[in-house]
Amino acid sequence: MSKVRVMRKFHIIAILLFALVGCRDSVEAPRHTIGFVSQVNRSIVEGVEDLRNGEGVKLFGTATLTSGDIIRLFDAERLYFDADLYDWNYVNTRYWAPQADHRFCALWPYDTNADFSDEEATVTINHTADADGADLLYAVASRNLLNNEDYSTVSLSFRHACAALQFSIINASDVVVANVRNIYLTGVQNKGIFTFGIAGTANWQLDGTRVASTDYNTFGGDNLTNLAIDINTKHSLYAGGAVVVPPQEILNTEILLHLEIQKQGNATAEVKDVMLGKLGASAPIEWEAGKKYEYTLTVTENAIVSNVKVVPWIDHYVDL
Repeated sequence: MSKVRVMRKFHIIAILLFALVGCRDSVEAPRHTIGFVSQVNRSIVEGVEDLRNGEGVKLFGTATLTSGDIIRLFDAERLYFDADLYDWNYVNTRYWAPQADHRFCALWPYDTNADFSDEEATVTINHTADADGADLLYAVASRNLLNNEDYSTVSLSFRHACAALQFSIINASDVVVANVRNIYLTGVQNKGIFTFGIAGTANWQLDGTRVASTDYNTFGGDNLTNLAIDINTKHSLYAGGAVVVPPQEILNTEILLHLEIQKQGNATAEVKDVMLGKLGASAPIEWEAGKKYEYTLTVTENAIVSNVKVVPWIDHYVDL
């Protein structure tokens, strides 16, 4: 066989190999899994489960292609913490769409009913708060892969959609307080529509309904007994530690905390209605999302003194 024929045969084989490799590459182009960052375990509100416990968070996600078409990648998907993998996980792997603009919206608790708009990348929640209600958290993230190959994990930083109210009582009287009972909060607007989206906007639209004075159970507290004289000890009026409500105006409203205090040796209890919006200079103008308001009632010999201050809520931002 001549040297020329050998070279031709080698050349043909090389061309075929390159063609096969090229075909294989075009069919099996590498795909990159969409993952979410797992960071330090942080608590949200005292007495409420951490993000890593329970059902996890609800996730929506889309990819807008260069054609303008929108693909829904995550549709109310449960994103949960896998203790075995020690990482966040979901069912059925999703992949980044090359050259597409990706948008993600998440909320907690997972069982919150929510509607998602693909075009606007917004989530709408019809929310009702009560004494047993958990915090409402939300997060957004985006990643545009147009001329970009950043396939790293997505970081979701959650924010509080609500305000937290903490109520405590201190016995500074000269006798033991035998009973603190019939504790409830009224006048609060506890229903509304919360909307948040990828543009960074977050808005509440309250429906104007206020918890009536006859509705004792919506924000009912826990009865306390035998409060010894101890000015250094605070007793929480709510077992969960905090009441979570939508942000709203408070100054000069009729929002009040009702309770009855009976001192040892007294046959009757003293009825106390604390007007939360009329506490003088210490009263906030509004309850703001992401802030906790600590109301302290101090029982003295002849009066009950009330004051309020803003205290740090455990992490205004909560990372996965």
